[in-house]
Amino acid sequence: MDETTVTTTEPTVTEPAQPSVSDSGTTTQATPSFDELLNSNKEYQSEFDRRVSQAIGTAQQKWEQSRLDELDEAKKLEKMTQAQRDSYLLQKDREKLEKDKAAFAAEQMKTACGKELLKRGLDPSFAEYLTAGTAEQTNERLNRFEEAFRAAVDSATNDKMRGGKPPKEPETEKADPFMQGFKG
Repeated sequence: MDETTVTTTEPTVTEPAQPSVSDSGTTTQATPSFDELLNSNKEYQSEFDRRVSQAIGTAQQKWEQSRLDELDEAKKLEKMTQAQRDSYLLQKDREKLEKDKAAFAAEQMKTACGKELLKRGLDPSFAEYLTAGTAEQTNERLNRFEEAFRAAVDSATNDKMRGGKPPKEPETEKADPFMQGFKG
């Protein structure tokens, strides 16, 4: 395997945040920069370094796996005749095209679902959850969702309008001697 070199650049260190004076004459401290925050606490710096190292390691593994897959495919193509190679590449292109068409159709279905939600007076962000494989399935989900949503809103509205328990009789009458004189 070829050795690869990775070059890194040192992060630039910004000047420390200077206090600023507002129009009213009070001094406020600016929010510390990212570099200041890392330099102020070594635990933050070590956690940041750990996460960056982990991300770099993951990316490098994916890159190496991708490179190995490309090499394996190149070896496989070398062993094929020209007709086999052409057929294989055509099949790969068809699979990629079908995958792209399916993704495009799913995105169109999601957009159409969002438009229908807007027409019905509902939030279009629910389209992500209501979109199905076909228009009929999506429409069925929309109808069920709308019924459930409207029922929940009606129930909550009725509960709010119904109010709570009726107010209790004030207990102060029993203890108020003045009021006791009127009762008897």
